[in-house]
Amino acid sequence: LGHGKFRGFMADGDSMPPFINGTCVVGEYVESLKDLKPGKEYIFVTAEGTTFKTYVKSKKNSLTVAADNSFYDPYDIQLSDILQVWTYTIGILPKDYKPYLPDYAHLKDMIGDLKKTVQDLEGKISKFPS
Repeated sequence: LGHGKFRGFMADGDSMPPFINGTCVVGEYVESLKDLKPGKEYIFVTAEGTTFKTYVKSKKNSLTVAADNSFYDPYDIQLSDILQVWTYTIGILPKDYKPYLPDYAHLKDMIGDLKKTVQDLEGKISKFPS
């Protein structure tokens, strides 16, 4: 990791893909909020707890952050609630981690079925007078 002040945080919840529960997310201490860069990931330690988010922008009294899970909308963290900020450095996955691999054979069958359905619909539509 080199020189600096580093700390590990345990991932918890579904807002930080690709990290799963039990992942150790390591961050380097940020001395000043002026050092934050839009589009970079940070660990924010706030009065409410710890959260891993992508920094979006600064406002007068808050920071806008976004989760890596698109299900969640960006939101603001009040500057007065921020205790510490850590730049994401590395994630250490749990020993028993197995990545989710989609069932490509099933996906291929689904696409084939959709293609056939579209072709059937096109055939029926072409029989209608213009």
